[in-house]
Amino acid sequence: MRQLLKTLTLIALLAGPIAAQAAPAGTAPSVAAEDRLQIVDLISAYSHTYDRRDIESFIALFTADAVWEFYASGGTRLLYRLNRDELRAAVTKRLEGFKAKGIQSRHYQTNTLLTAVNAGKVEATTIFQITWQAQDEKPALVMTGTFNDVIVKTATGWKFARRTELVDQGDLPQ
Repeated sequence: MRQLLKTLTLIALLAGPIAAQAAPAGTAPSVAAEDRLQIVDLISAYSHTYDRRDIESFIALFTADAVWEFYASGGTRLLYRLNRDELRAAVTKRLEGFKAKGIQSRHYQTNTLLTAVNAGKVEATTIFQITWQAQDEKPALVMTGTFNDVIVKTATGWKFARRTELVDQGDLPQ
């Protein structure tokens, strides 16, 4: 009997995180642990691919019909609404400008909150900071804000269907 209690206790402890994924009535369902890990990796890959200037890997993070939006001053003014092809052109131009000026960007994304919409769709909110560092200079904070995302599960994994960047300051730094 004692061994049975130990076994049941162990099962309950191991099942706890799984059982916690069932949402109480009236609340949004949480995101399964494996999906959560993959989505957080997607969000991290955004930073890594952009900062390494790996444009094709960066663009591959988005669905074919994805939209990326950029709002200045905490969302008061839309500056860009781009589909994936337009995003490729804009990012290419931007990163070529960084290279010409000797600027290294670093995206820091943290405090991500995920909410399951349905089995293949998640909404995410992530706080970000972006620094730039020119050669022989200290890094400088150039932008802070929030990313609001719609992320969908595709045949090749989780991808951004919509990424909305709400910047706390004014226009995009030059």
